[in-house]
Amino acid sequence: MGTAVRVRGSARPGAHWRIGIRDPRDEQVCKALFAHDLAVATAQDPGRRSVTVVGPDLGAACGYAAALRAMPPAPARRFADRLGMAGPYDVLLVERDGRTTGTPGLAEYGAAAGTRLAG
Repeated sequence: MGTAVRVRGSARPGAHWRIGIRDPRDEQVCKALFAHDLAVATAQDPGRRSVTVVGPDLGAACGYAAALRAMPPAPARRFADRLGMAGPYDVLLVERDGRTTGTPGLAEYGAAAGTRLAG
């Protein structure tokens, strides 16, 4: 289960698009990304955890999100950290306990600034 969106341009002159990331436990927005010209893909297990990948290409973001969701948590964090360091993709993980961690590049979009994923 998941969602994917590609935003282009601005929501209105001088304003970024606001993209909500849902908490997999209750479907409430737990983080927001503010961006333009960006692909955002989320893969989740309802009630458990979700993985959101942002970057320039929607197909690649969807593939990375699905692969990360299928991995156990520790390998997923290590892979996400490497993916974020290599660029141009960044990752936000929402764990079953509601804890969120993300690659440092997410700070550019207003989410999970500076949190490292390696574990």
